[in-house]
Amino acid sequence: MRYTLISIIALFFHNISYGQVVETVPSYNPIIKKHFNKNIHMKSTEGDTIDIPFLDDFSYDGPYPNSEKWCDNSTYINATYSYNPPSIGVATFDGLDVSGSPYNVSKSGDTLTSKPFFLGNYNEGDNIHLSYFYQARGLGDKPEVSDSLIVEFKGTDDVW
Repeated sequence: MRYTLISIIALFFHNISYGQVVETVPSYNPIIKKHFNKNIHMKSTEGDTIDIPFLDDFSYDGPYPNSEKWCDNSTYINATYSYNPPSIGVATFDGLDVSGSPYNVSKSGDTLTSKPFFLGNYNEGDNIHLSYFYQARGLGDKPEVSDSLIVEFKGTDDVW
């Protein structure tokens, strides 16, 4: 009798405690919503240039990129979405716009555009490198097959 009762209790708790992890795309980001509602979001300051070497490890409080280095703010700066990152902070391309809401499916997604680099002290033969760390998933939603990461350079003729 005692073993039967234990078995029934174990079976009951097994059935109600059963769960399955389900991945979902974020529907909104409350941290960005809070900042956006306070109008504490970045405004582009085109025309400014920055010197190289250029480094941003995103180890500052977000949720937006540093406006002294970046022209847009559709990526989410945080320290929680990466898995074993090379620095404390990351810029997360989370599929949410500047207000923390999902993009309209007919529009493109997140962008991260640096201010123009001042290269006046360099010659065409100088060896200048671009280096960055990219993690395809981290602790967030995995990229879809149709997603892409594009790195572009704008020439002096204003063409990407």
